[in-house]
Amino acid sequence: RKLKTTLPEPDLPRVIYDDIQRKMERRDAEQKSKQKLYADNKSRARESSLSPGMVVLVKQPKQNKLSTPFDPNPFVVKEKKGTMVTASNDLKTVTRNSSQFKVIPPELNPERNQEKQGNEAQTENPPSVANPNQDEITESLRRSNRQRRQPARFTDYVTTIN
Repeated sequence: RKLKTTLPEPDLPRVIYDDIQRKMERRDAEQKSKQKLYADNKSRARESSLSPGMVVLVKQPKQNKLSTPFDPNPFVVKEKKGTMVTASNDLKTVTRNSSQFKVIPPELNPERNQEKQGNEAQTENPPSVANPNQDEITESLRRSNRQRRQPARFTDYVTTIN
């Protein structure tokens, strides 16, 4: 069917019209990138630090009030594609959003701790003994040296015990 009303079109040559169109598209892209920057700063969005080979914990559904938010079995990240992360351990492979993972710091990583303990056992150094008197001296220096007096209400009584 034929529309009774038509939208107005500029009666400009095609070259000028294409130029205006390109300028509008460029400006639109600039404004969209500004808006994205502002929104990312406002929501404190940041890139995920996950990378293949990292040891992570995976969020688990809450079963009761005593259950932990993360599965205690560590997983190793195998693949990352955008925000989609695939991790696996000996039992299973899971694919989740990067927000469902928590990186285990290297100091707390059980696999690496076992390796470090093996290395420490080989190169065991005797622990250094600190002088206990030095601790007492520094502690006493922190206290005030003002003279303390007995309250006036106790002047009539003998309060020292021999």
